Amino acid sequence: MPYSLSIDRRWCKKCGLCVRYCPKNVYDADPLGAPVIARAQDCVGCIQCEARCPDFALTVENTPEKHDGA
Repeated sequence: MPYSLSIDRRWCKKCGLCVRYCPKNVYDADPLGAPVIARAQDCVGCIQCEARCPDFALTVENTPEKHDGA
């Protein structure tokens, strides 16, 4: 997975913008409306979730690919 996603639950107010605007449908909402990273492997790193989060609760980071030493 080339991107690392994280949600800071202390800052998230469960507005649903990340769920709504993710073009790859990476997030689901739990029964209380909090975002859940459901399909991290589908993330393309567009940072729409991070950019639209009004509380800066989401982080998308590029992770270096692991090589097998070849």
